[in-house]
Amino acid sequence: MIRCPSGILETAPACRILTRVRAQTYRRAADPLRAPRARRGTGLAIDDHGTVHILALVTGTLIVASSLWDAFETLVLPRTPRRRLRFSRGFYRATWAAWTASARRIRSNERREQYLAVYGPLSVFVLLTMWAAALVVGFALLQWS
Repeated sequence: MIRCPSGILETAPACRILTRVRAQTYRRAADPLRAPRARRGTGLAIDDHGTVHILALVTGTLIVASSLWDAFETLVLPRTPRRRLRFSRGFYRATWAAWTASARRIRSNERREQYLAVYGPLSVFVLLTMWAAALVVGFALLQWS
């Protein structure tokens, strides 16, 4: 019996075999082409917080789908959708009420009309920005999940 480099008492041939196996293992781990492949899972991050990841997946999917659907309804459809719960409808109702309330303070009719004329193009840019931000948040949730 001799003491191997690992500290285990073994016979001489067993010690040589153990030393050789350990050296091959270390060489394989150092060489990325010879390293053992990681097992591929389902792609879902299931850990101690698995339900949070699944909730993020569902929420991200809903945000992306509803943003794209609302943009399609607003920009492409030739008729007004009958749905009551639409993001763009709520956006225009809220911003138009605030914009006209601030426009009532302007005494000159000409200046008030110029102020109100800015709302249309500005609201389109803000709405596009809101849709883009919603898509970024939705895809970030999908990526995290």
